[in-house]
Amino acid sequence: MDDRFDKSAIDEEQERREEGSKDVEQERGAGRPTPGSGDDGGAQEGPAQGGEAQDGPARDGETQEGSAPLPEFDETVWREQVSELQNRLLRAQADFDNYRKRTRQEKDELVSIANAKLIAELLPVLDHFALALQAADAAADSAALAKGIDMVYRQLLDVLDKAGVKSLDPEGEVFDPKRHEAVLSEAVEGAAPGVVVQVLRSGYTLHDRVLRPAMVKISQ
Repeated sequence: MDDRFDKSAIDEEQERREEGSKDVEQERGAGRPTPGSGDDGGAQEGPAQGGEAQDGPARDGETQEGSAPLPEFDETVWREQVSELQNRLLRAQADFDNYRKRTRQEKDELVSIANAKLIAELLPVLDHFALALQAADAAADSAALAKGIDMVYRQLLDVLDKAGVKSLDPEGEVFDPKRHEAVLSEAVEGAAPGVVVQVLRSGYTLHDRVLRPAMVKISQ
């Protein structure tokens, strides 16, 4: 090449560099920061300024720093856990069924024992009734027979009383449909309406629970 052409190109490049330096100095004088300069000009620091850049959202299979790694899904372990839970449920159901059968059996046994005790206490009453019937055939005195039967009756009431059985004697009480059964009614002088004036059949309670209501006649 021609030496003059090379010199001219070098001179042009030198002029462009000098113009560029002048533009930078003018911008600094005007207070505008230049890219890469140390003066931030009041601009906020970027996320990475003053320290390392923060990590972005964790990708699949990765966890952020400080968090525990996610466990991998194992189908075999999952099936074993489900099978164990099913076995526990079956055992719990079997235990409950056994408990229910056992409590029902114990209740039946208690009822049987209670009935056996009551019956054992009633056996002497039957014996006395048998003796009274034998004496009735040979006795010529009806008063003595009546006295013997009355003694047996009172003995039976005593046995029932010990078992919690009480007789109902509602004469003079206000009619109560829960404890009385009205089969007759009539106007009675001096009696308010709805009052028991006569007991036609005795009623009984067991520990304050009505076994049989009393059959009564009430006033109108």
